[in-house]
Amino acid sequence: MLQPPPDDDCPPEQISRFRARACGFVIGCAVVVGVFGYFFDPYAGGSNKTDDAINICTMMEAQCKAYLHKRGSLPTSLRELVAPTDGRSPLLDGGLNTLLDPWGNPYQYDPNHLDENGQADPIVFTVTPKGRQLMSQKRMPRSRFPW
Repeated sequence: MLQPPPDDDCPPEQISRFRARACGFVIGCAVVVGVFGYFFDPYAGGSNKTDDAINICTMMEAQCKAYLHKRGSLPTSLRELVAPTDGRSPLLDGGLNTLLDPWGNPYQYDPNHLDENGQADPIVFTVTPKGRQLMSQKRMPRSRFPW
């Protein structure tokens, strides 16, 4: 461990060298941690289709709940989020293409799901071309995450 020289009997240039070495050490540690994190964090290198689909499912479920709070009932379909039939403004921008997953298939919606308290808890999900079901982050099994 680096110990700073005592201030009272040390010339100023020695204190400056110590501070420069300490700053270099801290910067070096930050670079090592950043590089390590970039290569070992699955989310640091950018997104992929699976992550995008999970994030969109999470966002659409939140929008369905916002719809419930604003209008008193869940939307009958996800289409109600982008093109409401009651003349109100949409909760999601982007038109009907917003309702397609990264593989070009429509997101699936189950408005009849209830949480453990019996409250409405809609589920939005999609299926990858390999048959893996993806849904919001709170519903994904923990084994999907490396930690």
